[in-house]
Amino acid sequence: MSAFLFSLSSFLPALVAWVLFVCAVMLYAAQGARDSRQKLGEVDSKQKPASAGVSADAKALADKSAGTQETGKEKPNTHLLSLVPHLLFGMLAWIAVWFRVAYAGFLTVTQYHIWSQSAFTRPLLSTPLDPEKSVGIAQQFPWLFDTRLGYFIFYSWGRFWLGAVLSIGVALCFWWFLRILERRNGRFFLPGETDVGLLTALLVGWPNIVIFIPLVFLGVIVVSLVRLLAFRERYTTLGWPFFIAAAVTLIWGSRLVELLNLGVLRV
Repeated sequence: MSAFLFSLSSFLPALVAWVLFVCAVMLYAAQGARDSRQKLGEVDSKQKPASAGVSADAKALADKSAGTQETGKEKPNTHLLSLVPHLLFGMLAWIAVWFRVAYAGFLTVTQYHIWSQSAFTRPLLSTPLDPEKSVGIAQQFPWLFDTRLGYFIFYSWGRFWLGAVLSIGVALCFWWFLRILERRNGRFFLPGETDVGLLTALLVGWPNIVIFIPLVFLGVIVVSLVRLLAFRERYTTLGWPFFIAAAVTLIWGSRLVELLNLGVLRV
């Protein structure tokens, strides 16, 4: 039963990644639709002619008076709405982080149970690593691996936890880079798009993120050309390129890793 769950769980990361991806796309599309409606409303209000029998000065005074009365209500609402994308995409990113941690823990516990059921593999659960023959992290923390569970901890680290740590660590570095870019040139981002970058980087994971990042900048070029030719818009933010690059990486990432001879990065 444990072996069956272990093999079945191999499909779980892809399933969770696609569920979170679809949720993020729907939230981002809803945000874009809301922003478009607000812009259209502002344009319509500016283009409305003055009412018959009412002078332009009187109408401007009335609009100013109405705006003064509603200012106290609009500003807090506008501020809160600007925080919504950060909260929603940040929540999805946290779900992705905790899933990777929980999934690595699940695989560790399942592996322990499988080895404990066989007389052939049971000794592996009580075998310490020899400090003189240790490599990598075992040399840095010999007190952790020179114990009864030393070999099992070393095996679980390399097989289950290292990939999760790399995925989370590289995604956070990418998010940090995006925040710096946002501070220097904010036109590349709408509210919450740095969190979209973090989320999509977490979803593709390691080593697919090595494919994902170049695809993001390639996606910027493609989306910019489409927006320029179809809508006459000169500037493009990074939101949709994140999603396009993530979709391509989730579908063909493993094949691209092998095609580009990056399989050595797998852990």
